[in-house]
Amino acid sequence: MKYAVVDLESTGPNIGDGDRIVQIGAVIVENNHIIAQHEMLINPECPLPPHIHKLTGIEEQELKTAPTFLSVAGLWYERLKDCIFIAHNLAHDLKFMQAHFEEAGYKYNPMAIDTVSLSKCLFPQSQGFNLIDLGNYLNLDYKNAHQALADANVTTQLLNKIAEKITQLNRETFKKLAKIATYFTHQEVLLFEITQSFLIEDYSQSTNDRSHALTACKDVKVINFELIQQKNLTFSHLIIEGHKRPISQLFKHQFYREIFTHQQEACLSFSSTKLLYKWLTEMKDFPLSEFQIILPKKYYLNLADFDNYCQKIDYQQLNQHELIVLGSCWVWLSETESGILSELNHEINIQEQIDKMLEVIDYSSKHYFYEKALQDIKQNHLILTINPFLSYLSRLSPDSVRPFNLKKYHLIVDNLSELNRQESFHNQIFTNLSQSLVQIQQLIDFDHQNIPQQNRNNSIYQQLVSFRSLFRELIDKIEQNFISQSPWTDRQQRKEFYLKDSSKILSEVLSIIEKLIKNNGLNNAIIEKYFPKNMQAKLIHLQNSIKNLEYLLIVSQKKDRGYYSVKMEQYQNHFYHIHLFWTPIRHSSQMSELFDHFNKVLLFSPGDTFYKQTIGSYHQLGLHSFKYYQLNQEKDLLQVQIPAAYLESKDQMIDSFGFQIEKLGILLNEQFPLTSKLNLIIVNNRQQAIDCYASLRHSIDAADQIRILSQHVSGSLNKIKRYVIEGDSSIVIIQWQSLLNHNWYIEDCSTSFYWMNLPFQSLKKSSIQAQAEVLKINEDQIFDQLLLPHMLNDLSVGIQYLRDYFNIQQAFLMDDRVFTKYYSKDIRQRLDESIQFNLQYDL
Repeated sequence: MKYAVVDLESTGPNIGDGDRIVQIGAVIVENNHIIAQHEMLINPECPLPPHIHKLTGIEEQELKTAPTFLSVAGLWYERLKDCIFIAHNLAHDLKFMQAHFEEAGYKYNPMAIDTVSLSKCLFPQSQGFNLIDLGNYLNLDYKNAHQALADANVTTQLLNKIAEKITQLNRETFKKLAKIATYFTHQEVLLFEITQSFLIEDYSQSTNDRSHALTACKDVKVINFELIQQKNLTFSHLIIEGHKRPISQLFKHQFYREIFTHQQEACLSFSSTKLLYKWLTEMKDFPLSEFQIILPKKYYLNLADFDNYCQKIDYQQLNQHELIVLGSCWVWLSETESGILSELNHEINIQEQIDKMLEVIDYSSKHYFYEKALQDIKQNHLILTINPFLSYLSRLSPDSVRPFNLKKYHLIVDNLSELNRQESFHNQIFTNLSQSLVQIQQLIDFDHQNIPQQNRNNSIYQQLVSFRSLFRELIDKIEQNFISQSPWTDRQQRKEFYLKDSSKILSEVLSIIEKLIKNNGLNNAIIEKYFPKNMQAKLIHLQNSIKNLEYLLIVSQKKDRGYYSVKMEQYQNHFYHIHLFWTPIRHSSQMSELFDHFNKVLLFSPGDTFYKQTIGSYHQLGLHSFKYYQLNQEKDLLQVQIPAAYLESKDQMIDSFGFQIEKLGILLNEQFPLTSKLNLIIVNNRQQAIDCYASLRHSIDAADQIRILSQHVSGSLNKIKRYVIEGDSSIVIIQWQSLLNHNWYIEDCSTSFYWMNLPFQSLKKSSIQAQAEVLKINEDQIFDQLLLPHMLNDLSVGIQYLRDYFNIQQAFLMDDRVFTKYYSKDIRQRLDESIQFNLQYDL
């Protein structure tokens, strides 16, 4: 058998827009041996875009002396005519080759195989499915990315790995994947029918080495482990906070390493699975069998639901992506011991497909992976978990918690603020009023159109009509109250409004809810029999919505413990997706009571315990039994520049974000060529990111020579990360909250950051207004007592994160308020252990 592994470089991705081939690389394999390798530049007879030059290193002058495709079409046709055509992202390479051959008078319709589809199926745990990520995952020899022959060579190695992996599949998984492959668009099924033909003898047989995913812990000074341990022995409930700056994540990771080295029985709780797995990668010198991960039930694949899904699917009805996800899941299930869904690449979202197919999930079914994890924790002395699992435990009765035998464990929580935020999220009550109204109307329409008059249950019909009327009244009341506070807008915006306890609107809303609950005469058993199964999901959502409305009514009695708000989207003068929320400010004692079940508890606080005693985590979680200790750290100043040219004109353009972007454009143009590979523009919200991207695309003089990317514009954060890694110098616009919440970073990448605004929250934000009301803070004191402390903590945490995870070369703050306001001195003093602000007079 003979096949050609081909890679093309082109002027752009769209043949229909006039893009042309500029380079062809091909590896020819016959009878399991590489028999030829070819590479050729092609004159596209059009200009080479600067970003393609930067990506590939190809010079336009080289292309001018290269042959046109028309002049070498016969040569390439002879090379490829008797080969199976194989490429990574076949849709691009094959389409370009066919179009160019057609122009030259050749009909080219080969058998073809896409290694992207096969890679997703067989390596579902890879960080990504581009050649760079797969090369890292499979430890392939990959140099000179985006050179056609180099890419063709690494694709050939990848194809060999795919064939190797297929030979290692168990019989059942092999049969399932082979069946799925018959529904793929091209001839990928050949890999299952004649696998041996794709094993290349030039490459030695090798196993998948995943050690590449493990990154060594950065060098950090050995911490005073004994000091902290002694403090925790003296005070079994202890909060530790850095003096004037957050304790770095690297510091905490080293502390956890010491815990493990000393063979202590401990439960380490992380803010997210990403942070948990990052720590695991840093512990590569310890056997993973020593750890046991336990997460909330929803983080595991439910095998009963998956089996039910597999029984109901029709392969012919699945699209290509759904087929790949199903195949990936089968491969993963043949390998995983934990069943934790986050092991899979984010594109392999099998849970989404299960939910879409089943609509109604049987939550009473046995949950194999979760129950296995519960059993396994009894055999390990070190438990790894995330904060939501602590929230789950806190809601269990003491008798239900007892089997976990928590008393032998030392609980360590990596971020107290995140625990508090997640606890607020889990205790939040909300309902989607707009969706409920739509579902009621759908049920009414179905009743009217599909149920014969003689079979119609008038009681159910009238009840639904009554619900529709009350939900419509509730939505109208909210819209009428807030339309005057929302100016007409020509673009969709997210809005949030605080419902003050004493306000007339809240009283009216609760009155309508009370009426709706009292008039609820639906009998679930009768209504479920009345409507067919295809309407069951709508019924369940409606019933849950009504139940949440009942909870929203009950919590109205919990004065000073939480607040109501409305969140919606506005376009022009219309509101959509209207949600009613109740969010706790002071939590119940459940979490603090859970802490008593552990032998010792150590909580790392990023700063809000010290700076915000009355409004921070200490107060909200009721941690009055905890002792507080400030950890002294060596002074380590980050030099942050404040461009003076920005300060000189600031007063003329008060609060103008557009003006700040304009000055940023001047600064970047003056610094060009940018010396850092990554140039981070840090903003406070989604709209700022979009506006900043649009402005910089026009104001950067060398915008055609540097890649400008933005959250909410340029695709997912994972895609943006890949673009940065693959390219030379990039500008990336991102919200500071997303850096932390998504644990987004690029290791060993020289970085300059430009923080646009001090991260002040809005005075109109519901949580700020609610805290002011609960703490009886006068309006003229809200800034000093709430907004300023919040900002200081957020800025300090954000900059510490940047220092932990990025190789910072330069740092800029495009905000003059650290020098020009009455509170400026306070900002500088609070941060003087970690940041040195410097005025820069020459742009």
